[in-house]
Amino acid sequence: MNELLAALSEPFSPEAIDWRVGATNSEKTKGIALAYLQARPVMDRLDEAIGPENWADTYAPIQDINGTVGFICTLSLRINGEWVSKTDGADTSDIEAIKGGISDAFKRAAVKWGVGRYLYDLPNIWVPVETRGKSVVLKDTPKLPDWALPKKGLNPKNETPAREIEKGTESSDNFTSTMTIEDACKTTTSKGVAYGKMSIVGLEKMLSYMHAKVNDNELSPEETAEIERKIKAAQMVHSAKVNKEI
Repeated sequence: MNELLAALSEPFSPEAIDWRVGATNSEKTKGIALAYLQARPVMDRLDEAIGPENWADTYAPIQDINGTVGFICTLSLRINGEWVSKTDGADTSDIEAIKGGISDAFKRAAVKWGVGRYLYDLPNIWVPVETRGKSVVLKDTPKLPDWALPKKGLNPKNETPAREIEKGTESSDNFTSTMTIEDACKTTTSKGVAYGKMSIVGLEKMLSYMHAKVNDNELSPEETAEIERKIKAAQMVHSAKVNKEI
């Protein structure tokens, strides 16, 4: 049991860690870098530490009079032939509400098994930041302290870099750099309206809203990655419409 918990709690490789900006100084030249994990490296850790046949996750919606407002994840591990479960929950959100809520609940439940829990113990790391539109992004990747680096070499191959996107295994930075205007136009709002069918004013209002959501630091990691992808798409469509290219 102790060996299993040690394997689950082992730090991830630096390449598996994503970062976003927390608090910034008044000049917005430096910010606190907040570390987080995507769901996929957590799944890989469970597979490697205990085996894919020895863990299972189930979900239950949290509902009020307005409908589903979150999810509870029950993460069960088979230990010495017995299933042991831990649960935790997360809210839904305006961006990818169901996907983001389920993923966050899963990661929170995994933390109770020790997966990625050490990230909460990282010191505040101030790094240079820059403003892009209304967003603030990190200019440098923080260096992790020695105690937060892997010792046993778990997850050497499957810890995919930051911001996995829905359509494949590329990072969102790579995806947005190769995003075509056709891709951008087909991107849809939470209500299913394609960006290509929105007016310039509508796109501007939506961009303002999405930038504000990123800056409020209340989004989950998956929500942040998804909204940044959508900001890129909206900016491309807006520019094309202003220049009368579409």
